[in-house]
Amino acid sequence: MVTASVSTPRGIWAITSTVLLLACAEEGIIGPGRPTGSHLSRPAALWLLPSQQCLPQDPTNCSQISSYVLQTQNEQLIVIDGGSAHDAAYLRSFIRARSPSSPRIHAWFVSHTHSDHIGALTKILQDNRNPVLAVQIDEIYGSILPLDTIAKYAGGQFGQEEILTWQAFHAALSGVGARVAEVDTGQVIRVDNVDIEILGRKNPELSFRNLVNNSSVVMRVSDGTKSILFTGDLGFDGGQKLLSSRFADRLRSDFVEMSHHGQLGVDRSFYERVRPTYCLWPTTRAIWSWATTQAVYTWMTELGVQGHFRQFDGLIGIDTGEPALRLGGSAVDSSDTSSVVPTGTTRSPRPRRALGGPRRTHQGRSAAEASRRWARVPAG
Repeated sequence: MVTASVSTPRGIWAITSTVLLLACAEEGIIGPGRPTGSHLSRPAALWLLPSQQCLPQDPTNCSQISSYVLQTQNEQLIVIDGGSAHDAAYLRSFIRARSPSSPRIHAWFVSHTHSDHIGALTKILQDNRNPVLAVQIDEIYGSILPLDTIAKYAGGQFGQEEILTWQAFHAALSGVGARVAEVDTGQVIRVDNVDIEILGRKNPELSFRNLVNNSSVVMRVSDGTKSILFTGDLGFDGGQKLLSSRFADRLRSDFVEMSHHGQLGVDRSFYERVRPTYCLWPTTRAIWSWATTQAVYTWMTELGVQGHFRQFDGLIGIDTGEPALRLGGSAVDSSDTSSVVPTGTTRSPRPRRALGGPRRTHQGRSAAEASRRWARVPAG
């Protein structure tokens, strides 16, 4: 059984919110053919962290980032991307809350070198020269394009930002004597009970369009009970290359991270191959309302997705040990995107508030408190 919770300043939201607290249709089963029973290792916890760069006049209007933390059965920590520099302090505090005696990340995976993905890692590496702030990072994994390749095809202001982001990241690595371990397709990296299988890596030959995004590392993460496909900002061309590769059959996963923050990423044929049950949306309230994002949401609805986790709704935890909230009842008209709820649940009256749900998770309490908070909702 998968359980999920969402921490917000108002506490844990149940079905009355736009957020999902969901369970599988069958006890202990996540996706077809998944084993059940107590002999399994404890599922790895997964958190989708909210952005910390928000407008003062509207704390629900935040910048796009990609930031995930996994905790294995023996409490080893894995970070995927981590967000922007503005998210570094929150992420560091979150890590400290989960390993208070000695802040440590066993593996940090970088999808690609855009600031909304690696800015936090860059800042944490810079701060690691200060013993008070230092976080131990055992290994950093990625598949990074060389600077001359990026510079050759970079254009305009955004291209210059790509160059500066790359340079700042590598300077931070040098400053603490760290390096990025190059991953290769087909490689499986095991951290405790979690396997990270590399399905896609940098694609320098796709220089004609969207080079850095199309070089996102694609990873399939599994813990024996669920599988999660992380896509970074993979674009159409990178997605098509993966679909034509020998790893296309490995795309099938229970959860999928929606590429490029849910819009202008891979196409429908890619998601058809993944056939997910749940979607992770590393997106903002504003991007969620765009026509391009809603078109992707429509794809996923038509593909039979049962639930959607949206980053802007707050700190989202999956298999974190919170009490399960069982949902059941009549079908929901999922064409109504004003309030996204899992398919197969009963819609309760929705509070009248701005589309996008609750305000930032960390307001009113620390990241450490938020990361330890358990759902106070009755099962049943």
